[in-house]
Amino acid sequence: MKKLFIITSMLAVAIVSQAFEAGKYYVINRNGETGSYMYASGNGISTGSLNKSNANYIWQLIPTGTENGYYIRNAGTGQYVQTSKITLSSAVSMGSAQVEYIVSTGAGTNTYFMASNDQGGIVYDTDQTLGLNKGAYGVVAYYIKTGRGNSYWTITETDYSPAEPATGEDEDVCLNVHAYRMPCGTYMNTTKMTRIEISGEGVLGELHYTPVTSRLWTLYTNERATVMAGGKVNVTGNLTGYNTTGLVVAICADFDGDRQFEQTVLPDVGAEISAELNVPANAKPGMGRIRIRVDQNGNASANGDITGTLYDLPIYIEEAKTDRTVTVMVNGSGRGTVSIQGVEADAEERMTANFERGASITVVANNVKGYKFTGWKQGNTIVSTEKSYTCTLSEDKTLVAMFTPKPGGSELDGEYIMLTFLRGSGQNVTVYVTDQDDNNVEGIIANVISVTGTKFKSWYNYDVADKTDLTPTSTSLTTVRKIRFSIAGIPSDYYIETIHSQMAALSTTGSFLTSGSNPFRMAIYTGPDDTNLTQFAKIEDNLNKNPGQKTMWQFSNPDGPIAPSDPMCLEFQLVNTANNCASAIYNVILHKSENQPTGITDIVTDSAKAANANGKYLENSHVVVVKDGQKYLTSGQRIK
Repeated sequence: MKKLFIITSMLAVAIVSQAFEAGKYYVINRNGETGSYMYASGNGISTGSLNKSNANYIWQLIPTGTENGYYIRNAGTGQYVQTSKITLSSAVSMGSAQVEYIVSTGAGTNTYFMASNDQGGIVYDTDQTLGLNKGAYGVVAYYIKTGRGNSYWTITETDYSPAEPATGEDEDVCLNVHAYRMPCGTYMNTTKMTRIEISGEGVLGELHYTPVTSRLWTLYTNERATVMAGGKVNVTGNLTGYNTTGLVVAICADFDGDRQFEQTVLPDVGAEISAELNVPANAKPGMGRIRIRVDQNGNASANGDITGTLYDLPIYIEEAKTDRTVTVMVNGSGRGTVSIQGVEADAEERMTANFERGASITVVANNVKGYKFTGWKQGNTIVSTEKSYTCTLSEDKTLVAMFTPKPGGSELDGEYIMLTFLRGSGQNVTVYVTDQDDNNVEGIIANVISVTGTKFKSWYNYDVADKTDLTPTSTSLTTVRKIRFSIAGIPSDYYIETIHSQMAALSTTGSFLTSGSNPFRMAIYTGPDDTNLTQFAKIEDNLNKNPGQKTMWQFSNPDGPIAPSDPMCLEFQLVNTANNCASAIYNVILHKSENQPTGITDIVTDSAKAANANGKYLENSHVVVVKDGQKYLTSGQRIK
């Protein structure tokens, strides 16, 4: 009985006869037209003269078990023909999904229509079912009605066979050296990536890379992404030349470090590229690689010859975790401290904490005396110039607080305000006001009123870079430069006896002078406005005292401290007594004196009212000083 049952079941199975076999390869031609053979072109299908040496012209028809049912697979790209159930006359695409096609002669004898079997039945005697049709610019979806020549194809077996790997190696790696292959090919400048990003919930360390492509193959190791086992990784970017015929982008991944790219994704080709990779859950910690191929010849093989550009991105693989780690540190011992808000710990030179992915965190930097905070650095990028920096923890982060020695270092003791300059476009100069602890000073506003004279090179916040003159050049041996500031909001009790400034001697092209002596006469004038200026101090010396770098100069008033007016006008005058020398100014540092100006016998504070000579009261926002028996407002105006 058991044997009879088996025989009965076998007889009940319908045997489907198929015209094409899975292990064979075919070329597909539009009814004998020599220039109309189908080939995979990027994410679409084009037609052209047959080239059997190019696997993109070779096709497999893989039986599905349905009568006349096949998956149509390209031998070159490994992709499948996608559905023809799309907008009439629009291009049929290639992709990774297996889509069943009915391949049949219909009412004909030796030519075939090919229509996706997702249209509720196949009709070929009226215009109803959409199939593969030769269009003017590639293969499009059109009706397969009998007699429509462009929708019927000749399918011929070919002797193509895939190349077998040589002994001792496979497609991806020479086993004896365990190294990645570097594909050969032709560099094509017209199609390349201009931005590459690696991010996502499975990424512990993101990569943000802007390629400057000038060669066939680029290996980027300056920074590396870190991914975790079992996570999803998003690879995105921008692509130029995305509308090039035949272009295909392949994103390949080696997550187990065996030098074989075991995962390949073919994203849609466009101005923006996006693909998702899956790191195997059993991936072990170590090194791996992500490779991006941009190929104009439709080749998506990880190691195949390339016509275009190729990018290799080494990556780290780590064990999976749910939290994200932030580490903050200073760039040198003894320069400052760092802290993380919400973490109960004293500020230190290094600190580490864990947070949920996506948490908002704030880190704070504090400099010590003699050092200036310049910014938070992540990798090679300055992400903020503020001492307090807030960010989202989508990845593990290591943030370094950058501190540099202040101008003059620790020799600048006491309380002071410093004006530093940043050159903008044209003659626009922005003035920043900070105190001795490198904090922004509220209420004090400084501006550059004017720059007159010749051979004054531009303002510099850092090293010399911009070589544009603010004023015309001259060959005069005694050239006067006048640099005038207006400073408002200096407290009335902020007496000034010493002013420092960093300056440099430059060549006429704007670079640091590395040798030679350049005698200058330098003077500072102060007053309530530019018509009432009094000399504060002067120096006659060599501006190029420290060739090739800046020099800190000290100006001290021989008559002792002065009370600043509000606003206060301050003017630098530099008289050049040497030929062919220019100068640059970096900052002005106003030191607060612990002594009162000579001759002041009475100070009226902001909270009091003072009687003038006529017995009237002044507004309590003014301060009165008495010097040499006369009363003065802090603006310098004498009260009569």
